[in-house]
Amino acid sequence: MFVPLWAISARCIYAIYSRIDANERIWFAGFSTLSLVVMVFLGMALINMFINAGNPTSAQEQNDFVKRVAVVFGGITLLLATTYLIGFGWSSRLAFSQWMAGFSAVLLVITFSGGWSAAGLNKPPSAEMYQLGAYPASGRLLEQTVDDYSRMKLGAVKLLDVTVVGVENPYLHWILRNERDLQFTKSLSINNQGENTPSIMVTNIDFKPQANTLYRGSAFSIGDEPSWSLMLSQEWLNWALFRHAPLNRQVVILWVRDDLFPDSGYLPDTITNLAPAANNNGGQ
Repeated sequence: MFVPLWAISARCIYAIYSRIDANERIWFAGFSTLSLVVMVFLGMALINMFINAGNPTSAQEQNDFVKRVAVVFGGITLLLATTYLIGFGWSSRLAFSQWMAGFSAVLLVITFSGGWSAAGLNKPPSAEMYQLGAYPASGRLLEQTVDDYSRMKLGAVKLLDVTVVGVENPYLHWILRNERDLQFTKSLSINNQGENTPSIMVTNIDFKPQANTLYRGSAFSIGDEPSWSLMLSQEWLNWALFRHAPLNRQVVILWVRDDLFPDSGYLPDTITNLAPAANNNGGQ
């Protein structure tokens, strides 16, 4: 479908350009740039107003809403004023042509941005519809962390014993497939005598080792998926333009035994390696 669309677009652009006299083409380029700047400003104002639309409750929110509306009307007024002055001072044909050229440039930028995102070139691609499953946002980091501790303790990767407790995820099976000692279990009990203590555990966020002084934990996201059914109109607009969407996350905790750390003996700590979810309304 792209070839005929490109052909039609090229013909329309040539038709607009050919109607401009040779001595007016420099003015046409300048006016088109001016219209492009004004339309970008107006588009950003409209997007900001619609994304933040709602029922203002406080006086500050009402003032912010009034300011957004005023900015939108100011952009419309500026666009109409520049078009009228160009038509009055030069020609109506030139005013209409530069308006169409500026609008076409805005659509070109939007189309390129959408194509870039649809190709999976944006980072991260978790909000794309073509994803067949949840996107493992920090899955690579989890694998690298396991390898780093194995290399630091034993001098090579894939040598530590890893136990996955209560987490069933195909991605975990894949990234941990080469571990020398890998176990998947539904439950695991660790007593205070230090028995049955794997070097590394991957668990859900509700799991806590009974021997709290033996492990340190870090959170990783192995499944980011937009909440399509819960998205509102403002969120769909935000997604269409910026690929921001509320995300459902499958979070796991990577527990590393305390003696694997160079500073073993300190109290355990739990940190997070999660990137902030875009517009994380309803996301976990």
